[in-house]
Amino acid sequence: MLTWGNHKIVGRGPFLGCQSGMWQGDKENWSKEHLVHGGKKGNTFYEAKYQLCPEVIVVEAEPTGFPRAPVSKKRVWLDARNMVPIAYVTYDRKGEIWRSFEMGFSQQKQGNKANLDINGNPEWSWSYIHSHDVQSERFTRFNQAKKIKGGIKTQFNSDNAYEKYLTVQAIRKLGS
Repeated sequence: MLTWGNHKIVGRGPFLGCQSGMWQGDKENWSKEHLVHGGKKGNTFYEAKYQLCPEVIVVEAEPTGFPRAPVSKKRVWLDARNMVPIAYVTYDRKGEIWRSFEMGFSQQKQGNKANLDINGNPEWSWSYIHSHDVQSERFTRFNQAKKIKGGIKTQFNSDNAYEKYLTVQAIRKLGS
């Protein structure tokens, strides 16, 4: 059974999105804490670098097979150049905006620092996510870190990623 269905393109056009310049390779653990500001306490969101995405494709979808789903539909803005989602909005059962998500991406290169792939080229990946629950006014932000507790490091093209992180046994081991 599919979770989402009734997909349709509802728009196309230019959009401001964060597609580069957000990797903080010169900061410890790639931290973005020096970029935090806004909100009542001045610590709500990251100051991001936006670019004009010349064309985005706006797609809507509805939950299928879940008549009591709290979400009535979602709308996703995809950068047509690489099909990466740069914005995402969910709507409640009344059709009101519930949550919004903003995703920032970046080539992992800054000055003379770079996180290189196996061919010696800078990696390109997500950099941060802003999540705003519009109805409760709760805001969450997180960013890609070089490593997290337990010694788990960011890695790309890992030969054993599925066995190490995604099997039931691996998840149980990581959770203990």
